[in-house]
Amino acid sequence: MVGAGFSECESGGQPPSFHSRIDGWTQRLSDWLFGYDYLISYKHDDGLLYPAGLHRRLSQLGFRVFFDVNDYAAGDDLSQGTRRRVRMSSCLVVVGRRGALTCSDWVLKEVRACIESERTPIVLDIDEAFLKARGKSEDEERRLLALRDLLRDRIRLEQRTLAERDVVFDGDPSEEVIQGLQRSFKGRRQESRRKRFFFCTAVIFAALACLAVGFAYYARKEQKLAEERERATQAQRLAAEALSRALLAPRSSAEEAIAAWDSAPTKGAKEEAERAINRAFEQSNVEVVLRDPDGAPLTGAAFSSNGEFVLTTNNWCKAWVWKAANFSRPIGSIANYSLLHISSDSFSIHGDRKQVALSRYDKDRHTASAKFVNILQMEQSLQTPAEACSEAAAVNVPPDLLASDRGELMTVSFSRSGKYLVTAGGPYRAKVWDVNNFKDPKKFPYSEPSKKHHADSINSARFSPTNEDLVATASQDGHAKVWNISDLDHGVTDLRKKTTALFSAEFSPANGIAKEKPVVLTAGQDGTATLWDVDTKKQEARLVSEKMRVPFGPVSQAAFNHDGSKVVATSIDGTAWVWDIGDPNNPAAKEPTLSFTLTGHGGALTGAGFSPDGSRVVTASMDGTARIWYAEKVPAVQSTEAKKKHLIEWLKRSAPRWDATH
Repeated sequence: MVGAGFSECESGGQPPSFHSRIDGWTQRLSDWLFGYDYLISYKHDDGLLYPAGLHRRLSQLGFRVFFDVNDYAAGDDLSQGTRRRVRMSSCLVVVGRRGALTCSDWVLKEVRACIESERTPIVLDIDEAFLKARGKSEDEERRLLALRDLLRDRIRLEQRTLAERDVVFDGDPSEEVIQGLQRSFKGRRQESRRKRFFFCTAVIFAALACLAVGFAYYARKEQKLAEERERATQAQRLAAEALSRALLAPRSSAEEAIAAWDSAPTKGAKEEAERAINRAFEQSNVEVVLRDPDGAPLTGAAFSSNGEFVLTTNNWCKAWVWKAANFSRPIGSIANYSLLHISSDSFSIHGDRKQVALSRYDKDRHTASAKFVNILQMEQSLQTPAEACSEAAAVNVPPDLLASDRGELMTVSFSRSGKYLVTAGGPYRAKVWDVNNFKDPKKFPYSEPSKKHHADSINSARFSPTNEDLVATASQDGHAKVWNISDLDHGVTDLRKKTTALFSAEFSPANGIAKEKPVVLTAGQDGTATLWDVDTKKQEARLVSEKMRVPFGPVSQAAFNHDGSKVVATSIDGTAWVWDIGDPNNPAAKEPTLSFTLTGHGGALTGAGFSPDGSRVVTASMDGTARIWYAEKVPAVQSTEAKKKHLIEWLKRSAPRWDATH
């Protein structure tokens, strides 16, 4: 086909243009897709007329013929290109003339490539050169013998010419040769076309399959991205809801924050969920949120002395009693009665007698009266409407006995034994009653310049838990006093006068850390909770500490825990402050230190107190909710996963939910 004489067919003109190169690449692509019927192998030195005529005649018959003079381009790799063209051709036509048989390494290479590729070699034996040719050297003889060995059993088409003995024929191929090639290829050509057709079809289907797979992959990827965006949107929505509900519904907020964190697929959604987790974590010392069913601002909240009930009062003159074992709903309400100052002493819990005392003020008559509510009967009537339940459980105390001279009752408190009841309010009035007969109450003196008596409304009155003869009062006049009810005229211990009003005063608990002398805790308008060491025999009071100051006063209420080691105080910014205190009877004891704060209310605090065992704190707020907190610090953890784990544990141990959203 090519050989040493290949350069003779190259043009010595200008390099091929860009368009000719494009045409050449297109032709080579077509050749690769569809292949050739014949590849003509010859020796250039034998002459080009015969192979050119062979190419022309076969092409006229519709065959695709590879002819190096026409199909090779300058710069092609002959070695690699020749092997590829042989593999792409159905038949290799060897023009059997002396030079091709003895002098051409390329012809030998093409025959070997043809046989290795399982293609068909056809020898055109010109003037019996295949059998009669002789090599002039050892190399020529070696090539000739190799070709004869390779083509011994192959088809040969003979063509006899009138050329002289030693002259190589270089004319047109005979019709017999053309017809012989045509006949030999007839069946093979159809089979080749079918193979190429099926191959091309397979390639097309494979390409379509690849496209289908690609489109399916792209569609699945887009679907996953859409699902991820949907999950991210859902997580961000949950996080936003958790942030908005953190204060009023901390349990729901924690659940939504955890769900947002677990489902957040993207960095942005994770950041939103992390903020929600952090906010919920800040509220993880809340056990339950109680919402006033009327939505009214609350004026107070307190545990009963046995921890079984919680009382909340609102400024719509209505009170609600809740069962501490299950805060799903209040067990009853008391209409038209309330208190501005309540505590655990508002309850009387002794055996089957479970009562709560509330006050009522008649603005038209300017009189105040009290009502006792039987909680046990209220529980038994739980299936009836709340108002009917309350009316059935209410026991009205004779108004002539409990009514104050003129003015509003601010506080009603039982003694520890439940035998006595103290009522106090304005103007200046306080009375102690025997609950068994309600006759001849002991009246506190007032407004005598020579006496140390109150000169303004009394906001709080509480019995001592260890001595029922002692009552502590706090007044609008800035005084707190400890009264000995056996001698009200003379048995009065005055705690140092404040320049502003006092709102509450209470004794340290029985069996508390202050054992030698009673200790009184007062809360005032100046934003301080103050400890007093009281000697009732000498009628002297020592200021123990006034370091318990809130940054946003006033302090509407301050209370001891069960053993007197801690104090909780309210503030108008919605925060409850809890301090650790030493032994108030010991002058060398350290000053109180802030233990922790309880933050989450959306309005000013109006009341606070501990549960009887000291494990809980109850707070009431103008935001219309009461909260029951764990009396402990929120653990100091940093990682979001650790906070999430803490929230899960908190949700498991906290009470059934009664959030403000319900």
